[in-house]
Amino acid sequence: MVNILISTVYDKKWATIRSVNEYQAKKVILLLDKNPNEKQKVTANKIKGNYSNVLEIKEEKIDLTDVLSISKDVKKIIDKIPEEDDIYIDVSQGKKTQFMGILLACYTHFDRIKQIVYWEKDKPKIIMPKLSIKINGKKRKILELIEKTENLTYLSKELEISRTMVYKHLKNLEEKGYVIKENGKFKVTDIGKIAIL
Repeated sequence: MVNILISTVYDKKWATIRSVNEYQAKKVILLLDKNPNEKQKVTANKIKGNYSNVLEIKEEKIDLTDVLSISKDVKKIIDKIPEEDDIYIDVSQGKKTQFMGILLACYTHFDRIKQIVYWEKDKPKIIMPKLSIKINGKKRKILELIEKTENLTYLSKELEISRTMVYKHLKNLEEKGYVIKENGKFKVTDIGKIAIL
């Protein structure tokens, strides 16, 4: 079993270093923008310079602004990590959209993540909640099918439940933000798409 740290990187190495020390990480995955700027490159190189002799350090590129794309990329990174390893996430640096995308990816893997942390300079760590956005059963199937059609009769036949039950599931999914109703039609939101990754 190995402690693995997945950390956002921007212009301050101290947050990642605090997490490496706090969680006794043996492997660090640095999340950089797909087109990192000079500050990000310098910070990543400083972290590698500090730890490359004692830790395995890998860089992964993620999108800067597309929450859904970020979630998909981070989910793939998490999926590659062996089940027996403990995963810690540091979201202290980077853009708000990256923060959100990473959190949502963690929420699809809440059972794999040991802790999600946010550091501020000279302050105690902030531990983010581990929530679950996974959806199973009929609601998951509705989210998968709604992209093709929202015809309640079709959904009812596919799911082998009444139209009334399909509608109740859709209303529940809407209340939780997984679908929205626009112009009288249900549409899967980004959080809905992430929930069924």
